[in-house]
Amino acid sequence: MYFKIQILMFHTFVLLRLGENKRFSVETKEVVKLTEEGRTQYNLIQQRTNIPQYGLCWKSSVVFLHEGCRRLTEDSQIDIALRFTDCFLKMSGHKPYECEKHSVREGCIKSMSDRAFNAFTEFYTHVYNICFFLQSQIWHEETEKTIDRLSTSSAHVTEQLEEAEVVQRTLLQQQRESMSVQQELLTNGLSLSEILHVSQDNLNAIMKEFHTSTLEQKRILFEVFDRLTSLQAWAIGEISWFDTIMFYVSSIIVSYVVTATPRTQEARIWIFLIITVNAVIERIVVRQFLQDDVEHLNETLYWWISQCRKVMLTVCVVWIGVTIYQYCDYNAVNHQLLIQIQKQNMEVIHYLEKMRVTDNDPTPKLTLENKLLEVNDAPLLEPAELAEEINMLPRMKMCVKSKSPTPTLSLVSRNTSRSDAYIEKRQSSRSLVEIQTPGVRYSLRSKRGTPSSIGKETV
Repeated sequence: MYFKIQILMFHTFVLLRLGENKRFSVETKEVVKLTEEGRTQYNLIQQRTNIPQYGLCWKSSVVFLHEGCRRLTEDSQIDIALRFTDCFLKMSGHKPYECEKHSVREGCIKSMSDRAFNAFTEFYTHVYNICFFLQSQIWHEETEKTIDRLSTSSAHVTEQLEEAEVVQRTLLQQQRESMSVQQELLTNGLSLSEILHVSQDNLNAIMKEFHTSTLEQKRILFEVFDRLTSLQAWAIGEISWFDTIMFYVSSIIVSYVVTATPRTQEARIWIFLIITVNAVIERIVVRQFLQDDVEHLNETLYWWISQCRKVMLTVCVVWIGVTIYQYCDYNAVNHQLLIQIQKQNMEVIHYLEKMRVTDNDPTPKLTLENKLLEVNDAPLLEPAELAEEINMLPRMKMCVKSKSPTPTLSLVSRNTSRSDAYIEKRQSSRSLVEIQTPGVRYSLRSKRGTPSSIGKETV
């Protein structure tokens, strides 16, 4: 509200100063005289605008007069006087010069007649008086309007000042009340400040205690984390140890089952040795990783263990495959050899029977410790028992490796004939039939009684 009052007073002061600086605002006798003359001339021109025939020219000149008086200069004053001169010459029946349209206005003015030039001079003087009158009229009108506005504003300001006085009184009363309230607030603030200081001291003590307890808790947590880390390492070691035991027990069982066949039996010891070496390597890897940082222990440890086990399984599978590929079944080979020997024995016995028949002996017999036995009473040994009695198994292996030729029927026949010739010449009580084969010597023995007497019996 005070700001509005100051603005109104400032506007009033500015308008008064502008009125004092106006060019035509000095109230002197000359000013009054100029104003009266200007009013007379202006009224005369206004009357001439009502003439039916030439009123339009005077009206346009009056309009030009109002526009020119706003910015009155030497050129604009000449232009206005020339316009009024042309209108006056037209009204008096003379030809107008219209010098305001010429580019060279001085020459046009010099070429005027005396009557036209006198009219121009008179109008040139009257233009100044008329403009002075018009400006004074405008200034008076603006001044009156300003005064009216100032009066209205003053009345309004007076009302506002009265209202402001009431408001100020109310404010003063309220300020007094607020002062008492502020005094109470100040007292309460002081007491509150003391309470806050005490609370701050207590809070600082609590914060220090909290900081101390936090440090202690931090130390305890670090110890717990260290113990948890150690426990984790121990648990991982125990779990890995249990997993290792289960894995290698299963591996040993599977290896034993896989190598239970004769074809893979020779690889059993080597597979057990590979499993043992891999178990030792795995424990070394576990112990090495348990000493390092346990942040990524599980992933790294299990990766290395899996790689070691994959390598072990690969080596075992390759070794079993090589063993299967290199396997040779000597029992089957010996069985084939014994079958061939049995066939040869049958051929020899059959040949002896034929010899006995050709010697007019209806019952072919064989000698057994100076005793004659019938051929039917002398059973043949089984091929396996025969080979065991005469210790033939090592010799037959040697024969297989050296690829010795199998004794043929013709060779057996020749040896048999030699034996018969020897029996006939000696005529001894003890008859021996020997069959020689390259690198092998064996006897055909009959089996009677107990198996212990077989080594003493000779056919």
